[in-house]
Amino acid sequence: MAGAARYDAVVLGAGHNGLVAAAYLSRAGLRTLVVERRDVVGGAALTGELAPGVRGPVLAHTVGRLRTSVMRDLRLRDHGLQLIRPAVRTYAPRLDGGPAITLWSDPARTAAELRAACPKDGERWVEFDRKVRALASFLAYLQVSTPPDLKTPNAPDA
Repeated sequence: MAGAARYDAVVLGAGHNGLVAAAYLSRAGLRTLVVERRDVVGGAALTGELAPGVRGPVLAHTVGRLRTSVMRDLRLRDHGLQLIRPAVRTYAPRLDGGPAITLWSDPARTAAELRAACPKDGERWVEFDRKVRALASFLAYLQVSTPPDLKTPNAPDA
């Protein structure tokens, strides 16, 4: 094919993961093509009009797995990314008309709310939240760690 464009890498899908992969490939000097079947890019990270004049996330309700290194490397703040930390993490209304439950960013506030619905859960919430946060911190460390070479393990891999 004379005159056909040549690429070192082709990324299928212009969702947020595809765009990040393409950006890193391009930064590494590879001629990168991104192919998307839809007429918009961003995937689950799209912002759209939720109601007349009200824009917000169409699918993603959190960016919990967005690594700060990706934000820094791709200068996402320079391109307008603003992250907020809402006071409410989750809200669960009850279908039977009972009191709704709100999980707040503040574990003590959540515990106080849970005590009204289930005293035992309310009492245990702060400790449970501490353990979940510790586990999340460890998993975040694993996520950015280089996996060991299983064919030729060495002391640092132990």
